[in-house]
Amino acid sequence: MPWVEPPLSTRMLIVTSDFHAMRAAMYARGLGLPAHAVGSRTARYYWPSAMLREFVAVVNERRIQYALLWALIALPFPLAVALG
Repeated sequence: MPWVEPPLSTRMLIVTSDFHAMRAAMYARGLGLPAHAVGSRTARYYWPSAMLREFVAVVNERRIQYALLWALIALPFPLAVALG
């Protein structure tokens, strides 16, 4: 159940830094909000560290799914060596 029950015709626009746009859209979707996220430009010197922080934040929010994914990716290699 969404946190807010917007009218069916409501559309929302989330304006944030470009590196935050994906996570803002994920939060809105998780809340059931009909929103579109748009990012504004970020200074080039700040972009690498900001993207790294966003990546870590997204992985941290879905750590179980990513752990299972990495286990499925990594599992064939030890099995191939052991059986090989």
